[in-house]
Amino acid sequence: MIRFFVSSLLVVPIFSTLTGQDSDDINRNGLSEPKDPPSDPVDIRRRGYIPDPLRMRTAKKRTRDHYDLTVKIPENFDAAENWPECADVINNIRDQSNCGSCWAVAAAGVISDRICISTKGKYKVSISSIATASCGGRDGCHGGGEFIAFHEFIADGLPTGSEVDKHEGCQPYPFKKCAHHINSTVYPPCDSIPSGHADTCSHKCQAGYPRKYEDDLFFGKDEYILLNEEATQREILANGFDNYTGGIYQHDPDETKGGGHAVRIVGENGTKYWKIANSWNEGWGEHGFLRIIRGIDDGGIDSLNAAVSIDTDRLPKKWATYAPRSRV
Repeated sequence: MIRFFVSSLLVVPIFSTLTGQDSDDINRNGLSEPKDPPSDPVDIRRRGYIPDPLRMRTAKKRTRDHYDLTVKIPENFDAAENWPECADVINNIRDQSNCGSCWAVAAAGVISDRICISTKGKYKVSISSIATASCGGRDGCHGGGEFIAFHEFIADGLPTGSEVDKHEGCQPYPFKKCAHHINSTVYPPCDSIPSGHADTCSHKCQAGYPRKYEDDLFFGKDEYILLNEEATQREILANGFDNYTGGIYQHDPDETKGGGHAVRIVGENGTKYWKIANSWNEGWGEHGFLRIIRGIDDGGIDSLNAAVSIDTDRLPKKWATYAPRSRV
């Protein structure tokens, strides 16, 4: 399954498909199929989501009643237009590489979105995927879950860090981009590069970065689960995402060979789909995005999504006086 975070984060059955019956369903509806289904077999280093039933049971729950019900849910919601100062943050596509860190990459993306939106664009940062993956008490390339990431964020804070090609922030991602699908000519196949490891939690920033680690940390306030479609829509309306157009994926409930994969919900549309930001770089799917059918709880996407709020009282000080990124 794939786990979605709102931004929001979700887990639903992995994309071992978008062929066969799924493609037939898409094409019957007059919609375009994402051009690059992932290569087969899909191994655990591309689907590293591991559920935590205890934390899911004990986490705070939110339903429609937690939101302002006088606010009408629009048919379409475009966060890039509503929060244009955060459009580049929201639309950023990461690459987990040959590492089962989807859970950490998705969570770091969610947190980055929310920091920008909650500060009205003052803090446009990329939270470090490698710090998120490394500091949960295990090798993050061997999997994890959203509550590990959110607990780190709330309890200890997380630093900044870009993708490997930009090499910016306190702790940039160290693993090279790779092809998560069959037809890529841009990056090497993921199984052709060394497997990543995220088993060392470092409290230092890269050489040349102008901030100390402890001065670069952002913190969360609350983690919670959204129990249904309307709660997820209202969470998006309150905290941001953008809609998208393209082919809509609906998984085959009889398809069992997938695995756990965590991705980021970044929008919704009146044609009943969610826009999903994946962690397999911009060469996968629709420039890194996928749309999944909304309203039938396909793969759990309409229920049990996870989200986290930002502790705006603990934002790094004097951020505007520093260059928050460093290229080495």
